[in-house]
Amino acid sequence: MRRYFLIFSFTVFGCASNQQPVRQSEEASGNNRCLVYPKAIDSLQVKDLYDSAQWYIYTWSCNQSYLPKSRSSKSVTFGELPLKFKDLSLKHDTLQLNFDFVDESEAYPILPSMTRDNKELVTSVGFDMKARKRIYMGSPNGFTIVEKGIATRYENPLQPEVLSYIKGNWNKLNDCFKRLGELKGIRQ
Repeated sequence: MRRYFLIFSFTVFGCASNQQPVRQSEEASGNNRCLVYPKAIDSLQVKDLYDSAQWYIYTWSCNQSYLPKSRSSKSVTFGELPLKFKDLSLKHDTLQLNFDFVDESEAYPILPSMTRDNKELVTSVGFDMKARKRIYMGSPNGFTIVEKGIATRYENPLQPEVLSYIKGNWNKLNDCFKRLGELKGIRQ
């Protein structure tokens, strides 16, 4: 009898512990999916840099059109597309966060060769870990961007055309881009 009780107890506790990941994945698929961070981001305690990287990448190309070769009639902006975490690299004091824009109708990330205009995408951001400041933005092909001046999206991501785009297309924006905008004080 005692043995059956122990087996029953382990079964109940085992089922209860299995329910937590289900709840987390349900949250991840709902409105809170933008608040779920990859394990590597959690372990390095760089959630703020992760959010900043997404913001910089989205504002860099949000109002530019994605023109896929596979469907010539489709035209959406990069602000409407999901931005998925790819990986990170840590070299000395530099953390590089890499993302991919994803066309959800395709099962893979968007590459320049997949677009009608062969548009080079900016999908990574490098940060100085000690100062927690951005030091460059880059593409999957390895080129980096550092522009100076207040009128550049690098120095000031919220340029007038970006703000106008966000407000004018609020209902079409990717949910995570909207959440980042709300954190910056932007509302519809």
